Parts: sequence; C-alpha cells; structure tokens
Amino acid sequence: LNAELRRLFGVGLVANSGIRTAQEQLDIWYSRYTRTPNGRKVYGTRWWNGQLWYRVSPAGPVGQPGTSNHEIQGNRAAVDIADTGNDAGITSKNSTRGRWLRQNAGSFDIAASGDGFGEGWHFDINNIFANVPGTPAGGGGTSINKE
Repeated sequence: LNAELRRLFGVGLVANSGIRTAQEQLDIWYSRYTRTPNGRKVYGTRWWNGQLWYRVSPAGPVGQPGTSNHEIQGNRAAVDIADTGNDAGITSKNSTRGRWLRQNAGSFDIAASGDGFGEGWHFDINNIFANVPGTPAGGGGTSINKE
C-alpha cells in the first residue's frame, strides 16, 4: 500500500495506532484510566466490568479491554492510518486518495470500517497472519506463534 501511494500520489503511509494483543490493550487502558482520579484532571469516563473509570491521560480515549477492534480477533485486527499529504488524504472517503483506497482496499486485504462510525482513518486488516504479498511462502518472514 505504501509503495502504491508513493507511485500514484507521491505520499507515504503513516500508521497512527496499530494492532494490539490483549495484554497491550490492558496496558494502554491502565496507563490512561483509573478508578480514583485523586484530584487529577479527568478527560472522560468509561464503564468497564461494571465500574466507572476516569481517563486521566490527555492521550485520548481507548476502547475497554476486550472490546477494541485493534485487539487481534482471530485473523483480523484494526489499524489507524493516514498519509503524508497536506490534506485529509486517505482518511477522507471523498478525497481523490480516499476514493482510490476504498476502491482498491480489497487488493490490500483491508476494509474502511471506520467510515461507518466517523473514523475515516480506521481500517480493518484481514488475514494478518498470512504472508506479506510478494514474500515467498516459507521464507524471509518472521515466524509468528499463533497459539
């Protein structure tokens, strides 16, 4: 995808938030939310496991553990991407690059799932454990333990 964006539009691909394991989601959650703010500025609240949690980090909200589609779910997970252009680029379904990406998403095994909830930068990546296109089967890649 990066090579095609560069070839066609002269921009690169930027990943802003990636695929996470369940433990990584827990770690992000605990770094941003607490049960007791103790006088710290509260940026928002979320319910998780029947309890109210306070976001005390300005880094932004994150999905409750077990609910984020950035967490690996079988052979799929989500990533937030943008491009290096000076406009909305691929994050806007109405831009030239955004229309191109959505028309060609299937050839990269991604889907613009965020369009359905107002996050044009959010894409589902399917078959995340498959070989990278162009990589010979059985060689040159990093082994991933699927257990």
